[in-house]
Amino acid sequence: MSHFKKLLALAIFTLLPIIVSAQTCERNGIPTTPTSRFTVNNNGTVSDTKTGLMWKKCSEGQSGSDCRSGSATKYGWEQALRHAQTVNNNGGFASYSDWRVPNLKELLSIVEEQCVEPSINLTIFPNVQSRAMYWSSLTHPGMPSEAWVYVDNGELMTRNKGYDHYVRLVRPLQKSRPVETETKNVIERQRVGGSKTFSYTKNDNSDVNNKHSWTFVMGNPDEFHYRSPLIIQNNHF
Repeated sequence: MSHFKKLLALAIFTLLPIIVSAQTCERNGIPTTPTSRFTVNNNGTVSDTKTGLMWKKCSEGQSGSDCRSGSATKYGWEQALRHAQTVNNNGGFASYSDWRVPNLKELLSIVEEQCVEPSINLTIFPNVQSRAMYWSSLTHPGMPSEAWVYVDNGELMTRNKGYDHYVRLVRPLQKSRPVETETKNVIERQRVGGSKTFSYTKNDNSDVNNKHSWTFVMGNPDEFHYRSPLIIQNNHF
């Protein structure tokens, strides 16, 4: 093989993961997490002006303005909760010491519904791997050994707490903030290249007892999913 062909093969091999994991977005769709909604701070955090939440810009284990320093770290569910406490006990991050694993409602608030693989605004949260799973703090109410995770291709599922997944920490911009006011209709999405679908109804208002109904129809029999509507109290999120 000539020197040129070797270099070409090396270049293709190097770029292949990038090509395969390229994000796909609807060109004419209206973004659900527009860049204008966020303030990118100069301390590694992002402020969401809609929800009143502050996020770490990078997944745990990553750092830098583009989150390309280090590598994203996976944790078991309980390990993830302890890690957040360790961050707080060791001086915090960006001068804040009230970081935590987000609840499911918070995790869903940064889902970009117009994009897949990953379903997130990469301008705000860069260098997210396609199909990466992120822990929420919500335990399955009927299966205490499992907790909800969000997959960055737009799916929700529960996983055994012993599995290792990624973590993105969050905190409130203020110690006490008003309940988010929002009405979102049922979302139904057919995943490209498979039969996995999900839908949910999210109706948030000032009534903290307002309820959310979830319906999940997924294709993997090895993982538990709801196959009929489940009512969850708003404050369980």
